[in-house]
Amino acid sequence: GMLRNAVTLAERAENEEIASEALRRLGVVQAHVGELEEARALLEQAHERATVDPQRALALVQLGVVDLLDNRVEDALRNIDLALRLQRRARTWNLPGISAGAHMLRGRIYRVCGRPARALGSMKRAITLAQQSGERRIELEATARLGGLLLDLNQPEEAEARLREALLVATEIEDRRGQTLALLWLGTLLWEQADPSAADTLDRALRLAHEMGLQRAESLALAIRSRIAREAGDLATARELAARGAEILEHQGAELPDRIVVLGTHALVLRTGGDAEQADELVGRLRSRIERENGRIENDELRRVHHDATRRLLAAVLSPEGVIYPRVTPELD
Repeated sequence: GMLRNAVTLAERAENEEIASEALRRLGVVQAHVGELEEARALLEQAHERATVDPQRALALVQLGVVDLLDNRVEDALRNIDLALRLQRRARTWNLPGISAGAHMLRGRIYRVCGRPARALGSMKRAITLAQQSGERRIELEATARLGGLLLDLNQPEEAEARLREALLVATEIEDRRGQTLALLWLGTLLWEQADPSAADTLDRALRLAHEMGLQRAESLALAIRSRIAREAGDLATARELAARGAEILEHQGAELPDRIVVLGTHALVLRTGGDAEQADELVGRLRSRIERENGRIENDELRRVHHDATRRLLAAVLSPEGVIYPRVTPELD
């Protein structure tokens, strides 16, 4: 409400700079609560009404986030590339913090597309730029996401070190969002290593995600926690947790890998409980969603890599054995 008032007041004052800033922040809020179409419209207005290149770049980065949540990976990459070109062009205004956020988002996109080695390079670049600009929150989030990437690349020791480093920084700067992401990835890693502290770590992530309204993180934590309950033979709890995670996704946009993990886990739990028909229906809808999102990609090579990555992930999620995130090597990137 306050941001909408800010937009109105800026328009009355004919101040395009403040209007653009308020529209961008309002778009970020709408994306956070899952209103992706309204978020896109607001961010496009923010971009059009921006008065300087850094404002345009920030709006493009946030549009890239919406594209990613809406599984428009090529659009997301185009927006990030344009944002970085604007940053390079505007030498007087070139702020490393904006570029750090852009590289972090590029890393997220490459991970979704099944290119973890490229994602790793982008995330490391994001951390370096965040450190140069003193953007501790971006540094924290990029470090936490780097931990998840290292897990994908079968480097669990380094992944754990990075995630524990992120937790220390989160405590230092009192960033509960970053703490939630680090706890989520660390809990997943500990579960895959059969560490008994995994459940408590994920429960902490769940509490924080719920308190902070981080619903996408909450749904993912619920799915992993459901798998732990299933392995322990507590099917009632597993079904409840998996259903809650799936319900959240009904109202939220999500990166396709997260959607596969949450809905695939729900199907696995249903099948374990003897409800094979409902599980098959859920998997069928999920496969159709994957095919639809993959078919959107115009670049042949990117479509092939995305196709292979999503199918490997779905197979791993539907299996009751082994790790949930398939391990890859840089050679497969």
